[in-house]
Amino acid sequence: MSEDQSCGAPQRLSQSSSAAAIFYIASRYIAFLTRHAVVSGILYGLCIYIMMTFAVLPLSAFPHKVTFVPFVVAANLVVHMFLVGLPISLATRRARA
Repeated sequence: MSEDQSCGAPQRLSQSSSAAAIFYIASRYIAFLTRHAVVSGILYGLCIYIMMTFAVLPLSAFPHKVTFVPFVVAANLVVHMFLVGLPISLATRRARA
């Protein structure tokens, strides 16, 4: 395993923790986020996907061009919406209850 591969899990954990902290802090000021946790979680997952795809990925792949395969884009979008954003919003709603 190369050095780049070994830092992948801690980096992903750091990114997910940061995303959860941002959502939690925002939920203190925007009641909609906890009142409608399912909708806001899915939308938050979409926002995370957009940020990762169009900001983080191109910067980390530089100078190589990033290509998008439709099936992979759809799968990643669903994963970010339902396995990242939704659990963050539901956990935040429970923590703030």
